[in-house]
Amino acid sequence: MMAAPPTPPTVQPKRTEFIRALSAMLGARPDAFADNVCRAFIVYYDRIMDAGSLLKRLLRELRHGTIGSAILLRRWIEMRARIDFSNRVLLNSLVDGIRSAAKRFGTLAEELNRSKLALLRAFRVKAQNHLLTSPAPTLRSLAADAPAKFFDSDPVLIASAMAYSGSKSFGAVPLYELGVRAEKIAERAPHLAADIARSDRISHWVASNVLFQNSPKAQERAIHHFVKIAFFAVKLGDLASSTAIMNGFTLNVVGRLFRHLWHLSSAICSVAAGPQRIASATHDYESLRKEIDARRSASQPVMPFLGYYLKKLEFANAGNPWVLDPTGDINSAKLEVLGKLLGEIEGMQRESLRAFAPPGARFPSYITQMLDKMPRKSEDALEARSCDLRPRGNVDSESVSAILFSASSSRSENSENDSGSGSSDRDMVELHE
Repeated sequence: MMAAPPTPPTVQPKRTEFIRALSAMLGARPDAFADNVCRAFIVYYDRIMDAGSLLKRLLRELRHGTIGSAILLRRWIEMRARIDFSNRVLLNSLVDGIRSAAKRFGTLAEELNRSKLALLRAFRVKAQNHLLTSPAPTLRSLAADAPAKFFDSDPVLIASAMAYSGSKSFGAVPLYELGVRAEKIAERAPHLAADIARSDRISHWVASNVLFQNSPKAQERAIHHFVKIAFFAVKLGDLASSTAIMNGFTLNVVGRLFRHLWHLSSAICSVAAGPQRIASATHDYESLRKEIDARRSASQPVMPFLGYYLKKLEFANAGNPWVLDPTGDINSAKLEVLGKLLGEIEGMQRESLRAFAPPGARFPSYITQMLDKMPRKSEDALEARSCDLRPRGNVDSESVSAILFSASSSRSENSENDSGSGSSDRDMVELHE
């Protein structure tokens, strides 16, 4: 029996040749394609080389007068310097290299001047401040007569406050952190880690507020309140907060109780239908993708569930080589796909900050403090409480349906009114740290 022929090794990019070929490609096509290629390479370049090696090679290419290397250098400065450029030695070498190349090559002067301006902005402008413009009319701000209890508060007001804090978190994530490997996010991508942690906190905050109410009717009322917040979050375009809220219901400690303990009204099931569909991972988040596309096509602000984009970026990156066999040519199609996805995120960050975090936006202090802390119980406490409400049984009875809010499991409107009259404001438990 003959042995199978060995698999030919994947062609690995040689650093100097890769930068030279990339610079030539950018110089030949200084358009939207070049912008996407720059964006993708800068986010993922540390898979190939470190920052010092990259800059040395870019400065070396500048000496040859290539416009592509000047474009790549300027984009690197714009994306990286604003957040983490603190190495003065590296800064001085950059300034010297830019000045020297500008003297030698008049054709690079305009592009290199843009690089100098980007360097100045990196040290004079706080990150993201230039993205803030006028407030959006859909954002509801401070109401003079706002009640001082969470479950009495207007769901639109809470959804607006969540969009405000969420846009700050989402907008603070620099694009280059999106290229960090999953196992290194906590170490090397602090802003991305914080945004992911915020989503998890919202889900556990929802679960805690539902489970630790004192009666099934009060628990149903808590579910109603969070469903309405998720509904208005979708209306605002905050799909991140909406998805995190709905994910709180699908945590096993909560989801296992839906068909056994609570009977929700058909009205609230109808309200939950939209957020539930958008939060569903069915068909690779098809409904989420359609909602994002619809809002962007209508020039409406949208803050996406970032986990969806992280999955798509990793698939596009891991599933395609940097260079093509057997020629060793740069895989420009991969760079363009990655660049377009990153460009979408960058655009949504700008629009989210503009629409949801306008200067001077204010909300009641008890809401902002609550969203800062998001009082919640530990996973062990949630599990214990869930088992107190209903002891665990066989595996089939513990499964969580993908569709928790459905007409088949709902009560009539009269039943809802009856249950509402039996659950007063005094029944609702306000969680605190």
